[in-house]
Amino acid sequence: MATYPQTYVSVEDALKLIGGYEEIYRKLVHAFIENQRNLISTLDRKWSCDRAEVRRMVHSIKGIAKNLGANPLYQAAIQLESALVEGASDDELLSLYETFKTVFLNTYEELKRFDRE
Repeated sequence: MATYPQTYVSVEDALKLIGGYEEIYRKLVHAFIENQRNLISTLDRKWSCDRAEVRRMVHSIKGIAKNLGANPLYQAAIQLESALVEGASDDELLSLYETFKTVFLNTYEELKRFDRE
């Protein structure tokens, strides 16, 4: 069973990337919350029929996660994207996808709490 961090987002890491501008970070978080609310349902629909699109979407989340300081999500996206590119077995892909979904959903909830502060 995979273990997950107690916190999914390092605001400190993100602020270092954007020069300490908290207002910009808050705008990025808000945009993420608004734009990614349906990500998992979209990925679920595309999983069995369009793995290229799944890979593209995971790649996009990878970059966004890094900018938000969502390091566990960044790592989960790297692993899933790599497995998709390398043609990993269905079992391995499904395991990595389940991990990605769990980490994404926890990150999303943590960022929603931050957005309400």
